[in-house]
Amino acid sequence: MNGRESSDGTGGEASDGFDAADTGGSRYRGRRALLLVGLAGVLSGGVLGAFAGSNSAETVPTVDLFGLVTVQTSGTTLGVFGAFVGLAIVALLFGLVEVASRLEDRGV
Repeated sequence: MNGRESSDGTGGEASDGFDAADTGGSRYRGRRALLLVGLAGVLSGGVLGAFAGSNSAETVPTVDLFGLVTVQTSGTTLGVFGAFVGLAIVALLFGLVEVASRLEDRGV
């Protein structure tokens, strides 16, 4: 036996309990889970930014963002900035997952 033959000696392929037609459903469940994780990342970035902005508004009245723009320090502005940073991180991670998935499908 080469490990792929059935145990009854007929020479047929052994079933490992995984149906190839079922990959679509599990893929969508995985994507839904990743979307929920991404949403949680964006929301937590926004909440942390709002918390930091509301607590630092008196000590640091303006913030220079990457040398491109200066904004007033408030819960709203830093909350929006935190949400965008969270979105950028989640988008990067999703892009890496997509690349890894395509490489796996190719057999690399």
